[in-house]
Amino acid sequence: MLVFGGMTAACWYSYKKMPDQEIAIDPEGIWYLRYSKSQTLILWKRIDSWKERDWLRTLEAKDAQGKTLISVSRQLKNFQELQIVLTEKLQQSTRNKIYAPSYRINRFDQIGWIIFLIVFGLFALISALVSWWASLAILLFTLIVSHEYFLTVSKIDILSDSLVLHFPLTKRHLLFEGVIRVELNEHYSQNSRIPQVEIYYSGQKKPYRLRAMNADANEIFVAIEKQRSAAH
Repeated sequence: MLVFGGMTAACWYSYKKMPDQEIAIDPEGIWYLRYSKSQTLILWKRIDSWKERDWLRTLEAKDAQGKTLISVSRQLKNFQELQIVLTEKLQQSTRNKIYAPSYRINRFDQIGWIIFLIVFGLFALISALVSWWASLAILLFTLIVSHEYFLTVSKIDILSDSLVLHFPLTKRHLLFEGVIRVELNEHYSQNSRIPQVEIYYSGQKKPYRLRAMNADANEIFVAIEKQRSAAH
């Protein structure tokens, strides 16, 4: 009975949080299309930030006090184009807002990586006493995962004319003049969607990816784009 009650409460919460799908925008603001503009219009200047809701696949507009003003579903057909407009409007409405000068990977993610590498490294050594082939397979798997870890951005510093990306063993200095573009995309892993910021830099075939940081991907994206615009 307790479990059933908990599931009912969760379903009701999800229902209450579900956005009214279709969205309309104009130079004044944003509102739910199924209602009249006069009823649900949210002025752009009221929006202080956008917050990801991974479970519900929505983007929530927040005011300066953290109150949710409107929810936008990521399942809209033209969501990518819409998000570009939303981000541009956010940059305009938060022109005087000061963002953090640096962001770092979540501590739990970083600790999880380290524990995983240590455990599998020890497991490989112990397996060597039983089977050489098993030990080699485990060690190879650990090296592959380690490679992914050492390519993960653990911290980013946003300077006046550049970005500094910190990796577990090294760091990379990216001048804004060499940044081709910055995108806000999604990474799919084990049936879950992880928002990430992608930085395309001249001379690099693949973008630098920022994910699992200690701030919302939208905030980091806006902070970088704002500083890029100021530098130009």
